[in-house]
Amino acid sequence: ASTLKGALEVTSGGDLTQSGALDVDGAASLTVTNADITLDNSGNDFFSLALNAVNAAIKDSNVLTLAASALTGTLDVTSGGDLTQSGALDVDGAATLAATGDITLANSGNDFNSIAASATNLSVRDTNALIMGAVNVNDLNVTTGGALTQTGAFVVADTASITANTATLTQANNFNTLSLSGGSAEINDVNGIVLGSTDLSGNLTVTAVGNITQSGAVEVDGATSLTATNADITLQNAGNDLSSLSASANNIYLRDANALTVNALNVNNLSLTTGAALTQAGAFIVADTASIDAGSAILTQANDFNTLSLNGGTAQINDVNGVVLGSTDLTGTLIVTAAGDITQSGAISVATVTSLTATNADITLENAANDFNNLSVAANNLRLREVNGLNVGALNVNDLSLVTGGVLSQNGAFVVANTASIDAASATLTQANNFNTLSLKGGSAVVNDINGVVLGSTDLAGNLTVAAAGNITQSGAVEVDGATSLTATNADITLENAANDFNSLAASATNLSVRDTNALNLGALNVNDLRVTTGGALTQSGAFVVANTASFDTDSVTLTLANNFNTLSLKGGSA
Repeated sequence: ASTLKGALEVTSGGDLTQSGALDVDGAASLTVTNADITLDNSGNDFFSLALNAVNAAIKDSNVLTLAASALTGTLDVTSGGDLTQSGALDVDGAATLAATGDITLANSGNDFNSIAASATNLSVRDTNALIMGAVNVNDLNVTTGGALTQTGAFVVADTASITANTATLTQANNFNTLSLSGGSAEINDVNGIVLGSTDLSGNLTVTAVGNITQSGAVEVDGATSLTATNADITLQNAGNDLSSLSASANNIYLRDANALTVNALNVNNLSLTTGAALTQAGAFIVADTASIDAGSAILTQANDFNTLSLNGGTAQINDVNGVVLGSTDLTGTLIVTAAGDITQSGAISVATVTSLTATNADITLENAANDFNNLSVAANNLRLREVNGLNVGALNVNDLSLVTGGVLSQNGAFVVANTASIDAASATLTQANNFNTLSLKGGSAVVNDINGVVLGSTDLAGNLTVAAAGNITQSGAVEVDGATSLTATNADITLENAANDFNSLAASATNLSVRDTNALNLGALNVNDLRVTTGGALTQSGAFVVANTASFDTDSVTLTLANNFNTLSLKGGSA
């Protein structure tokens, strides 16, 4: 046993051992040539220790500081307190370190081969590659200039920080919060994991048997692959910057500051927010709700959404089945192609062009707050509501219902096999349309049809103009508060519903038969046969030329212009 108040320096040509405890208050420097140092008495108490040997085994009853040391073999140190360093450590063999307190070996000149460590907290730095054994600590900080691998699991109760050229940590680890820096990292965790501030120039692979969340921004220049077995991935920090993402989880909620490419997904719920383009390299299958917010979203794979909400710039969507559009607000264009019905659960606002295709299916978008600008549609049936004005491209549908709070216009013809219902502040439908039955409501309407048209129930506060290349008939009452102008080229106009209520009527047809529940003013006519029935006075603002028969049944009739009747029949009141 030896006690020194000052320093100790020993040089030996052979092994250095002890038979009693050493107590050295000053610096101890021990050098042996091609031999070992074994000072493993539990009563030792060094202040600082420099070692040069093949192998060294040291025990210290208190805190210990390792000065610059070089070992061509192994290092085994046990400290009764903290283990620190004042100089670089170079250990060619395995280093086994145990401390009752913390181990802090953060000198940038350290060069270990492998480390097995036991401590409260562990901080290690290595200039090259490092192999680590099992670790069970509160906090862990490891920095390497090369590859970091492990031969045993890391259990870290609080925070872990790993900086490495490559980190391959695939044992049964149990991290709490893990921050990563450097090149690439591959992580496995037997529970959930919280990703702290992370910045990698390479790839990131994380597999967890629990939720993957974050407490700091995650930036990965290469590919990111995340697996949360039977759990969720929630990475919604605005500073995240991933390049490409592969993910497997129950639910995914992710935000990215820039562009992002996402591989195939199969989840219950999905939320993706990007600051630039969102693209995909595989199909998205989302059982419940999907929310996409991107500068532009190009999702044209064989996706299968249930309910999809879209926000941001432009969006192009493909779905192998039907899709329900949730609350959507886009400053650019919207393109949706579905192999089933396109419906909605929330209002849709699209600033520019909307193109919707429901293959062999229907489009039903009747939310009162919808706000489209220009609309192009392909579907079996279309039912749509718009809060403002709307311009619609060519349509070929079975049934059509359009409701707008402003002007309804068209830049292509409407072909409607069955019934069409239009409700607009004003409707200007002057393309080469082909309606079957057309109902009109709202303000004014101008309609052109390349064949005949059947007017369904119609109620307009303004004017009605209809031009048809066939008969104009009706299946419901027609009420027009303003002026009505009807043209049936080489054909007949037959509007005999008892509830009709016109104000004034101008008509051009081969034959005209009209009924009005109240008074009626007729413009100039040139027809073969004329039949007019009114519940009030019948007057005229232009002459009637009737080649064959004219029949009037009115409360009173005043026809004093330069008329030319052939056969005239009168019923009702006075004439």
